Amino acid sequence: MILEVHNHLQKPLVFTATRLLVTFDDGTPLALIVNFGQDHVRVFRAGDKDFREQLRMAGIDRTVVVDKFGTQKQSNGSITLTRK
Repeated sequence: MILEVHNHLQKPLVFTATRLLVTFDDGTPLALIVNFGQDHVRVFRAGDKDFREQLRMAGIDRTVVVDKFGTQKQSNGSITLTRK
């Protein structure tokens, strides 16, 4: 899969990867995206019942500490995750 990383840059950083881990500023995992082959990508997120297991299976040994998660579906179909 191809990742584009934006950080208020005029031109994003673009690179290929087979796995992407998204964390909060403190390192707590928020989402894991894994490429299992051509055109087959799975997205796992904090709050999913098997999120910790998916992290472990991907070789990521981090503790997910979340008291409460809030989700809100946006008008464009995306979902916003927030820690409460």
